[in-house]
Amino acid sequence: MRNLFTLLRTDLVQRLRDKSVIIFAVIVPLALMGAMNLVMGDAMDGDLETATVAVSAPADDQLAQTLVGVLPEIGLDVEITETDADDARARAEAGDAKLGLVIPEGFSSALMAGQPAEITAIRGDGAGIESTVVLSVIQGFLDRAAASAVATTAGANLGLAPAQLGGLAQQVATGESALTLTTGEASNEQLDPKGALVAGQAGLFLMFTVSFGVLGLLAEREFGTLARLRSMPMNPQLVVVSKVLSSFVLGVVATSILLTVGGRLFDVDFGSPLPIGVLIVSAVIATTSLTFIVIKLA
Repeated sequence: MRNLFTLLRTDLVQRLRDKSVIIFAVIVPLALMGAMNLVMGDAMDGDLETATVAVSAPADDQLAQTLVGVLPEIGLDVEITETDADDARARAEAGDAKLGLVIPEGFSSALMAGQPAEITAIRGDGAGIESTVVLSVIQGFLDRAAASAVATTAGANLGLAPAQLGGLAQQVATGESALTLTTGEASNEQLDPKGALVAGQAGLFLMFTVSFGVLGLLAEREFGTLARLRSMPMNPQLVVVSKVLSSFVLGVVATSILLTVGGRLFDVDFGSPLPIGVLIVSAVIATTSLTFIVIKLA
């Protein structure tokens, strides 16, 4: 066992003196992580931006003003700019607003009378999912208002009193939907894009890291060092075992450094350290086991 520790210590010292080990095991992966984060950082964040909406709405139209007041309360950061119709179109076309809305005169009257009421929507340059969310909210508002108008018309045809018609319209407009939607969430164990980037780079360069033990063994065989080591008064298999253990140690240390530093740089939480440590050791063992195949073939 003492001979094994001596061989292992010697192999590790040689690997650390070889600058290529540190470069390919730590520096290059971290540099690639940083470069990919700079290139794809915004795309990987997945956060919704502020929805800038230019709205032209009649000041004396109750439903139009109600619709404008609803938009900032939809759970999305919405910035409303009230202006006239021409300016709303111009802002959207120039990219100053991601969405332009033009609500026509007589909007409330037409909607409550069951007549077509059209809102003109202009998507600006760079309009993304935020604009789609706003348009979905507007469509839902229009559907609810149209349903209220239909219910009022049906009630009037059935001879309901005006007071009852008002209550019916209010009930349809504000009542709970017969169908409910429950939003699910992905499992907390799933990595976000940045976490997948860090873990992927660590796994990729793990293959390079553990290969240094095999390369050292092949170099010693080429220069005759391996034959001299096997001629020493010890088990010849200890030479191969020391190379495998040095690959294992380098793999565990390098992968731990990459995951720790990468997690701090990119604000990634991989979870409890104990399961992560077990996973690292298992991955390194699996990768290091490939060295036996290389040694056998070589």
